[in-house]
Amino acid sequence: MRSASRDLVRSELGRISKDIQQVMTSTQKYLGLGRIGELQQGALDPRSRSQPRFIRLDIIKDSVRAHLDAALQRIEEEGDEGVAFFPEVQTHLQLGFFAHGLYSSSSGVQSSRKRKRDEPSGIEHNNGNEHSSAAVDSPVSAFASTASEIVEELSTSRLTFKNSAQLNQWDALAGSHFRTMHQTWRSNVDSMLLSFSRTTTALLCFVVLLHQRIVCDAASFLAEVLTATIREENEQDPSVLDRIRLCNALGALAVVLSDEARYEESMRAAEEAIELLRPIYDAAPSNHLCLMTVLKLAYGRSLLRMAQTDSSQQTQLNLSRKGYRVVTQAIDLARSAVQADRTDLTAMAMLANTLALKAELCDQLIKVRDDIKNSHAQLRSQTNPWKGKRQESLFIGTRYVLKKIDDPCGDADEACKSWDESISIFRALAEQIPGLYDAILAEAISSAAKSFSETRLDDPIAKFEETISIYRRLSESFPTFFDDELEYMNFDIALSYLIVGRLEDAEEAFKQMLDLRYGDREFVVNAWRGVDVEGSVHHARAVLCVRLERYEEALAHAERSCSIFREINPELPELMELLSVGGFCKWIMGDGTRTQEALQDLEASIAATNLHGDESDDNNLVKSSIALAYGWLGGVQCALGRYEEAQTNGQYAVDCIQQWLQSEGPKTVGRLNYEPYDFVLPHLRVLLAGTYVKAGRFEHAKETLQLGEDGKGADGPTRKTALLLKAYLLDRDGLEAEAATMKADAEGIPFRGFLEVLRL
Repeated sequence: MRSASRDLVRSELGRISKDIQQVMTSTQKYLGLGRIGELQQGALDPRSRSQPRFIRLDIIKDSVRAHLDAALQRIEEEGDEGVAFFPEVQTHLQLGFFAHGLYSSSSGVQSSRKRKRDEPSGIEHNNGNEHSSAAVDSPVSAFASTASEIVEELSTSRLTFKNSAQLNQWDALAGSHFRTMHQTWRSNVDSMLLSFSRTTTALLCFVVLLHQRIVCDAASFLAEVLTATIREENEQDPSVLDRIRLCNALGALAVVLSDEARYEESMRAAEEAIELLRPIYDAAPSNHLCLMTVLKLAYGRSLLRMAQTDSSQQTQLNLSRKGYRVVTQAIDLARSAVQADRTDLTAMAMLANTLALKAELCDQLIKVRDDIKNSHAQLRSQTNPWKGKRQESLFIGTRYVLKKIDDPCGDADEACKSWDESISIFRALAEQIPGLYDAILAEAISSAAKSFSETRLDDPIAKFEETISIYRRLSESFPTFFDDELEYMNFDIALSYLIVGRLEDAEEAFKQMLDLRYGDREFVVNAWRGVDVEGSVHHARAVLCVRLERYEEALAHAERSCSIFREINPELPELMELLSVGGFCKWIMGDGTRTQEALQDLEASIAATNLHGDESDDNNLVKSSIALAYGWLGGVQCALGRYEEAQTNGQYAVDCIQQWLQSEGPKTVGRLNYEPYDFVLPHLRVLLAGTYVKAGRFEHAKETLQLGEDGKGADGPTRKTALLLKAYLLDRDGLEAEAATMKADAEGIPFRGFLEVLRL
């Protein structure tokens, strides 16, 4: 009975101890008091005071085996049929840098220091049988001989792919190496764990291979094991070599943790590595310049990712500013490395990467500062409901935030300069190593284009065009690999074309975007205007085709968009403009035969407007659609001889869009959707002027046309119709010469206009 009670107490105490240990580990990790991850706690505890420090392999041995088995199962399920997307070459190169540093230092150290044996761990020494020893050494030696080849798979030469077959071969080789390593590890784990060099080399190879095959959870776990192992060796017998090895291990850990979106742990790993390297770097800067640069690059990237995912604006500001300072230091180091050897391509790549990261951090700083300023402005406009009639502003933040939001560091000019210099270096690298840096160059150019889109409208278009050209060239060697990137680029460039009024180019870019989609693939751009992307793109193309007088295409796009939106929600506000677009197209194409059908569509659009009246107050896109619907309805009513209704609806449309354009609405919508709305007012004014002419109110028509002369953004059909109307009025007043000149000007515009459908 006593024995049973003792066992029960012991079991309960063990369970509670584990819970307490987990709480302490988590607390230390999140407060930044302990080392990276939970593994170190398990690896370093318990520790004997009277004997050298050791790792309890039995605690982690089973976990390592479980992760390797799960990874093998996943790799077997995926097979070696090839990859479907281009690898993250930048990340592979960064991990390869740390892996090469680890392997080159480990290969020269043949430490055979024994770990303390623990009976539950299952580690047993050989009894001296030479035959048995030889049987073990043979596969272990073969395993060690492939380690250099595995690490070399992340080198510049191996990551320079010429076609998809070469890339698939690289991926399949990683799977083959992993299967061989897994079998060797399972068969000889005890003997391999007796040697520090073999243990670290094996763990390093597993991390590299799992990173290649994108098994992120297993890669990060084994990277933690590798870091704990090297840390233990360094603490047991400190040396400069072990300290550098630990810095490389922490750098590799930072890379794989970032891949798993564990940005805080990645940041702490890079931060610790920098602190460990600092005294060695200070003693001999030139010897460790590249390592310090790459560590700061990893540190800055983790800070950026944390800033992008944190919900607190103040935390985003703090992290972004810290990342900016870190990357600025990294740029200085990279420049020193380039100046030391201008033929060093690795140093050039480091400089380009640090400059690109600085540009990203500048963009993040600009965004965060703008968000905080907007929040402050909103808070200032509010009052405290608990203060009665006193109009007191709400508290808006700390002194630090108020001081730093006006700090000019990381402004738009600095971002543009960093992008330009980074791209120029990547372009030079792509000329020397085309298969390696082409995709990296395209990514940098596209990121710069998005950054420039707010301030330099012409530059983004040129950069998007260059990016699309590079991706199309790469797609010849890697079919379908860059479809996602091309979809993004065509979408972005279409929006940029809209801003500058290049309507045909915008329509073609939207077409290219949709052509890249096929039945079994989802859209990469997953939301636009808050609803379905395909429906929104067809919606945009319908309006574009109306402005280009491609009415049949416009009607087809409008009907396609309607069918998509109705499947989502038959009462979506976006259906209003689509119904009105369809009605306008039927009116223009019908030559009078479909006018009644057009009238029904436009009246249905107005009815939908009344249904969504409350939503139109908050949806600026709907307000623009309302104006067009009423304006087009007025045009159709004019053609049917209902002049009073036509004038009322036409004037309402002009007043509606004019009031909206004077507000902040179009600025906000244009900024969010990259769509100009200045074409709407001149279009509606010309329609209203035509209605006045048809009704015999010529002075009102002249006044309306005169007001429309300053309407910027008028499209071709609107400009031609306006000139023909003016010519009609001049001819009516007996000014035949002026009318002829006006007609000649109108003939120079390659559009039909819509004067005929007004039956003038």
